[in-house]
Amino acid sequence: QAILAQIAVSHCATSWPHAFAVVGGMVVARTLWESYGPVDSGVVGLDAQVLLLDHGQASSSNGETAVLRGWDGVASRFVVQLSSGSDPIKVPPGCLRSASFSMPTFEPFAHGQPEPHGLHIEAAAGQTPLPEDVVILVAYLLRVRCAARWASTCRAARAAIWQQAEAKALWLELLERRFGGSAAEVVRKARPGADGPVLYRAARALRLVFVGSVEVVLGSVVEHASDMEVVACPATRLLINAGVGAQGAIRHAAGAELEREVEQLEAPFQENVALVAGGRLAKKVAMTMTEPSSELFNELVQLGSQRSASRAETVERQVRALLSFLGGIHQDLFRVVRAAGFRSVAMPTLCTGGIGMPPLLVAVAMMKALQQDFIEHPSDPLRVRVACYEREHKPCFSMAKDEVYESLYSHDAIEAIVRNWVAEARAGASRNEGRQ
Repeated sequence: QAILAQIAVSHCATSWPHAFAVVGGMVVARTLWESYGPVDSGVVGLDAQVLLLDHGQASSSNGETAVLRGWDGVASRFVVQLSSGSDPIKVPPGCLRSASFSMPTFEPFAHGQPEPHGLHIEAAAGQTPLPEDVVILVAYLLRVRCAARWASTCRAARAAIWQQAEAKALWLELLERRFGGSAAEVVRKARPGADGPVLYRAARALRLVFVGSVEVVLGSVVEHASDMEVVACPATRLLINAGVGAQGAIRHAAGAELEREVEQLEAPFQENVALVAGGRLAKKVAMTMTEPSSELFNELVQLGSQRSASRAETVERQVRALLSFLGGIHQDLFRVVRAAGFRSVAMPTLCTGGIGMPPLLVAVAMMKALQQDFIEHPSDPLRVRVACYEREHKPCFSMAKDEVYESLYSHDAIEAIVRNWVAEARAGASRNEGRQ
């Protein structure tokens, strides 16, 4: 990762706001290529150089070398800088090939013929290469890293593990074993036709794309909104500017242009999210309803009054109800931002201020909503920056981000945090029942 960070593309074509090459220093050209590149094009080198092929029948750039600068998710095209020095252009993945690597072909090994560079361990021992079906069978029993290392030391293993038709099922099994059963479906949304080791590499790379598209920073959201298209602003039903907290800071920074459009919104606020002019702050401000509904209060009261359930069970059900409410807020926010054609949003830790929601629950709900958006749109991810005004909130969001990274393709992602939080709440409730 340190090596990749050193060769990270540091400048993206500013004329295309959706194209991102580096997000939080994590997403680099090689990762983008493994996530979205053509399936039969090989691995891009550390120099990020590619060749343009079939880029228009009369195009003078055909066969020209270019450098990857980013990925435009909206257009589903790579942003490349031609070696001729012209302005960056956007090119479909199918018109690009790696300039530094091509998948080698392996001729059948002839016994007694020396292997170049001494890579063939069977030749060194004077033995016949393992049959391909045996190689595949053994690879099923290995971890991915071990199978890859084995392939690097033996021609027969390389040919079987990387090229044989039977290897497709092997890599699908390794993929599901490591990332879960839904990983292949998600990867093929981003890289259609991916199979074999390409499928596995793409799944691994997409996790880096996700983690690189989410930033957790310390401070006011106003301080971290300069390069973001949308800023989320918490709102009450009456849309009153209380002048305090994140709401007050955002509305003050956006200025009169925002206030004029807010006045045009119907109060009490009936929508969950409404985009208004961002004024001096950003292109748009997303007025986001964070005030709990009366239905939520009634549900919490009803759960608390159920005598058939223990206090611990009541606490768990109430936590689940709060997570559903918080998840809906963030899902609506991301949905409206995406539908309006924007792909970057800065946000405070919604509902942790005057609403008083536990920051860990807010972090879980926010990251879960973002994971769902990524799973649905892996080739066109949102960039999200969460600004934690309170220092103690930042570890909550960082932990939730790490948990989603580890189980990105799982429907139960981040559930471990919820279970632990609920278990602690239930233990506390049980202790209180014992004292009573």
